[in-house]
Amino acid sequence: SKPPLTVFFHLEKYDFIILKNYSPPELDTVYFGLDPNILIRPDSQRTVELPEYLYNDNPLDDIQVYLSADALSMAVRTLWARETGAAVTLDEAYTWDRNTVFSRVMALSGYVRPEVSGETLPADAYLPAAKENMDVILGWAGEHPDVQFNIWFPPYSILYWDKTTREGTAEAIITALEYAAERTLEYDNVRLYTYLTIGQTTDLDNYTDHIHCSAALCSWTARTMMRDYWRLTEENYRRYMEELRGYVAGYDYEAIFEGWSWDWLYPEEESGTT
Repeated sequence: SKPPLTVFFHLEKYDFIILKNYSPPELDTVYFGLDPNILIRPDSQRTVELPEYLYNDNPLDDIQVYLSADALSMAVRTLWARETGAAVTLDEAYTWDRNTVFSRVMALSGYVRPEVSGETLPADAYLPAAKENMDVILGWAGEHPDVQFNIWFPPYSILYWDKTTREGTAEAIITALEYAAERTLEYDNVRLYTYLTIGQTTDLDNYTDHIHCSAALCSWTARTMMRDYWRLTEENYRRYMEELRGYVAGYDYEAIFEGWSWDWLYPEEESGTT
């Protein structure tokens, strides 16, 4: 079978790294997680630049990689890990479970709940950024009609919507998501899935902060996507977005924090002992 490919890079580099180096039949399917945080952030305003010599077509300037102490050290560590059986598989390379705890306590302890802003961002505030990013993403689909693109909105926790609701940005974000869905569904070789409102997003034991979920939830998401569940279509995406609006606006966010106490983390300090 043809291998699918999942990667996360700067949008402008994605096309060079993946789509210009692979082509059908070698590349059959591309999976791309479209985070709301990425959608509403203009790619042109990113704060980290990737070295151009890593992505251009000039083999001569690759010497900068070969002479790099960091690259050499990484190569040695990688080879040693493979020899000792400690190498991380591709399936596990981008999961945090080896060094991260996923629990309600961790998710809430790292969450700084913002004050209610009292102001609401205009609904169209993020549309320019969403347009810029979707132009790039859908440019891949247009240039590679023989490749299937599966795009999904990942399962951010309910804390994300608590945060954006209190900041007054929730409606603007949902409007950007709706715009992205509308644009995406114009392409026959693109499928769109959403996991923003699945039941697991309210179970904070699946999270280590307000957006990063466990490998178990990631695996569940992948399995359901393979079965074509939670797919948005031309017929249902508008209804889904209205349901998302109602869900975000009507959720009982205060119930999230019932029974929560910092004493769980620092009982000795609270009791005066060391």
